[in-house]
Amino acid sequence: MIRAVVFDLGGVIVQITLDVAEAAARSGLSIDAKCTFPDLDFFLCYQRGTLSCQEYLTVLAQQFSLTTAEAQRLHAGILVAEYPGISGMIANLNEAGLKTAVLSNTNELHWQEMKSGRWSAFDLIQLPLGSHEVNLEKPQVEFYRELEVRLGVNPEEIIFFDDGEKNVLGAKEAGWQAHLIDPAGDTAAQIRIHLGVLVPHSEE
Repeated sequence: MIRAVVFDLGGVIVQITLDVAEAAARSGLSIDAKCTFPDLDFFLCYQRGTLSCQEYLTVLAQQFSLTTAEAQRLHAGILVAEYPGISGMIANLNEAGLKTAVLSNTNELHWQEMKSGRWSAFDLIQLPLGSHEVNLEKPQVEFYRELEVRLGVNPEEIIFFDDGEKNVLGAKEAGWQAHLIDPAGDTAAQIRIHLGVLVPHSEE
């Protein structure tokens, strides 16, 4: 029996861009870079919580010849928008008595933004857990286990949705029911198919 529904954040609940040039354009900056944020080792260190926010912004600024304020704008450009329909679906899950959680490889700045009150779907999540908070990240089995303990459920009672194949495989190895989501499509519709009768359809 499913007792908890767990979501990745970027690519499932929130649309993101990890392309540096695209994030720069969204932030009103011009950067001629042919790389993604995960290509940058210091970005991954920040995500793991082994680099402080100020240290990260300083290195990011140096990498692209920006001021620290511009570096923060660039980083903010990663977050695009909430996927349509996702908020209503999470509300339905909560109303059905299921536990809802987020398990995300993320960082302090994005976590602060998610908690700003501007993201209705995130506000509905009962238990959010970010990689930077516990110095663990998907697909490390310890990260999945940490969330299990906090949820108070068994592995087989969890259904999980992520847009990363390695993360889905990691969840399956941990004993979870896990499904790969296409971030270019309607994520809420994809999730509803897997949830079936667990959550009724409702219009937002």
